[in-house]
Amino acid sequence: NTADDVTAGELVVGRDTDGDGILDHIDLDDDNDGIPDTVENATATNGGDTDGDGIPDSLDLDSDGDGILDIVESGNGASDTDGDGQVDGDVGSNGLLDDLETTPDSGTPNSTPTDTDGDGLPDFQELDADGDSVPDSTEGHDADMDGQPDVVPTGTDTDGDGIDDAYDPDNGGTTAATQDTDGDGTADYQDVDDDNDGTNTINEDANGDGDPTNDDSDGDGTPDYLDPDAAEKPLLRVIKTAAVSQVQIGDFIRYTVTVENIGTVDATDVQLVDTPPLGFSYVDNSGVITDANPDNNSINPYRPLLIEGVDVAVGQTATVEYMMRIGATAVRGEHINRVVAMFGDDIVSNEASVSVFMSADPDFEQATIMGKVFNDRDGDGWQDDATATGIVVTGGIDESTYIANSTTVDRGQGPQPEADASAPINHGINLGKLEGRNSVMDAATNHQMVISQMMSEPRFTNDFVLTTAQGTRISMNADGQTQVTHSGEMADGLTTQDIRVERAISQIGDNYRVDYIITNNGIYERGIPGVRLATVEGLIIETDAYGRFHLNAIDVDNYGRGKNFIMKVDAATLPAGSEFTTENPRVKRLTQGLSSSFDFGVKIPEPQEQETVITPVEIEMGTVFFDDNSAQINPEYQQLIQQIADKVNHSKGGDITISGHGGGLGIAFDRAYQLRDALLPLVDADVKDNLNLVLQGFAAKVEDGREILTIGRKVKLGEFFFDTNKATVKPEFSALVKSIAEYFNQKGGGAISVVGHTDQRADNDYNYKLGLKRADSVYQAILQHLDKNLIKNVKIEVTPQEFKTVTGGDHE
Repeated sequence: NTADDVTAGELVVGRDTDGDGILDHIDLDDDNDGIPDTVENATATNGGDTDGDGIPDSLDLDSDGDGILDIVESGNGASDTDGDGQVDGDVGSNGLLDDLETTPDSGTPNSTPTDTDGDGLPDFQELDADGDSVPDSTEGHDADMDGQPDVVPTGTDTDGDGIDDAYDPDNGGTTAATQDTDGDGTADYQDVDDDNDGTNTINEDANGDGDPTNDDSDGDGTPDYLDPDAAEKPLLRVIKTAAVSQVQIGDFIRYTVTVENIGTVDATDVQLVDTPPLGFSYVDNSGVITDANPDNNSINPYRPLLIEGVDVAVGQTATVEYMMRIGATAVRGEHINRVVAMFGDDIVSNEASVSVFMSADPDFEQATIMGKVFNDRDGDGWQDDATATGIVVTGGIDESTYIANSTTVDRGQGPQPEADASAPINHGINLGKLEGRNSVMDAATNHQMVISQMMSEPRFTNDFVLTTAQGTRISMNADGQTQVTHSGEMADGLTTQDIRVERAISQIGDNYRVDYIITNNGIYERGIPGVRLATVEGLIIETDAYGRFHLNAIDVDNYGRGKNFIMKVDAATLPAGSEFTTENPRVKRLTQGLSSSFDFGVKIPEPQEQETVITPVEIEMGTVFFDDNSAQINPEYQQLIQQIADKVNHSKGGDITISGHGGGLGIAFDRAYQLRDALLPLVDADVKDNLNLVLQGFAAKVEDGREILTIGRKVKLGEFFFDTNKATVKPEFSALVKSIAEYFNQKGGGAISVVGHTDQRADNDYNYKLGLKRADSVYQAILQHLDKNLIKNVKIEVTPQEFKTVTGGDHE
């Protein structure tokens, strides 16, 4: 008998269908398809021959005739290594593969055949295993995914194994492709959603005829159930805006995304993929979505932002607003934020973008330039300061002669008392700061400090010292001689301070006033105003009134490398004849976050300190100017007085001599000061200090060495007033002393200068003491005729300089 002679339920004794050496009546799996005969018979339909091909399911390798072998549909395809539909391996003595039994030859299978749709029929006996309305004969044989089977059964089974020749390789057929369209690991014939588009295959029947294979919505040749893009997609327009265009690190930016549905279908559950720039981060809970269905809205705050569940009906608009924070990792420049709408895996909108620009951070990414163009008077390339600070004066006077509570310090605001219990100068006086001169035209007398104290006797020590914080040190001995040494900034040439100290002594009443006059003769190296500078970038800068300039917000691209920066002074804006003492142009390296200095030294021509050339005219006045025994000038000589003043102005000074005879020395003195008073209004202001009236006596003509006194700013007594090496006023000058006292009474006070050095053969100390004695004699003589209320206003000074020969014998 052949397989064609066997009918369902008939037992053929001695037959071995699968050729495994075990007769069918003993063999538990007659066709060796891995499914026990009892299981096949239990679920078989159509009288045990499911596909009605005349071969019972227990002997049929394709029981349902769909071209997919039973061993594959039952879930045991791995046991068929050669693809012939039968198990490969040891079948034991019962004909059932040992690997498919709970234990070898137990006859108990360890699994049940797959039933994908759970309808009670195993897949190998069902034409639509997954129940999706697409037959397995199509889903198992559609490699080209067109919804049509690639293989059509012939109706012929040449070898009688239950497999149609079209599917049987043994008869030239093609085995089932069992493709997996969506690649999810489940073959299409067992997959309820073949394309994994979220819509089950059975529901992708657009025409509703119950056959999904003939529905191709987009006409691309692939039926909808195999085409994830089959459905008509929404079409959206996306617009993105930012609230600001210029930002800095740490700023917050509000972004707005507008979604407009310009298509023909409603957009549901659309996803916006928003990619912010690097360094920008989403601000938690700042997002607001306004759309048709707020219930499914959400925002994934990571990069990129995923804005989920946006629903927009046709012709409607949805908006999304949220905030971003700019972090420290953001770099300067343009920052672009991009957004696009996604429907599933498809882009369904344009890509919208918006840019914001972040300028360099002024603290960390920009540089600042500060500089000066200055008058480098000493040409050393360094702007020198003339200010003296930390001035301290110590020592210099004999404590035993100091008059308590007499010290005053004039720091430029008038004399102020200095608290003391003993001489403050010996314990040290802190004078503070003394500014220098602004130019050569600025008189040094405008920059002085004076320490004054009263002494019963002018006795001094050798320990006077003045120091400044810049390194000036001046010492003075008892004779008034000074020595200057420098250290620190002074030694390095970094300051132009020029401190000088002078000691002045004057007799006031029975006591002596000692002044230490500290002068700063140094001149500042001032900035030059109105100078133009330029950079290679085209920036033009002009210095201010102090020669200063600055540039800020200079971008420096790279912190590690910095950048070169070039500046040049426009020499055309400098005074003619100026010379640079530093390089011009200058190149410096700028670094992010740091300031740099560009200083330009220029030595400009400046006026020299004017030295007035004085060639004083000498005029001898006779007695004719005056009436007899009178100091009044005759009116008819007023025009001559103007002529004398013109000559004095022309010569920048004048010595006008009045003889002492013709009425006596007293009236001669009165005539001298009357004449000086008449001339002063007529001479130039800069000449007044150089106008002197000289009283000469006991000579028929003017001769050198015969000056008794000179009337200028002070009354200067000549040597002729005293006998040689003597301190007593000559008796013949008593009338003159009385006239001087009356002159002081009239003027409300005055000063007399007495020469202190008279004898070249004696030392300085002797001459100085002689000068003090003469001052005291003059004072005592004048005191007899002086208004007692004016005593404090009369000062007798001793000239401090050493002996020197002076034409005319006057020493000062």
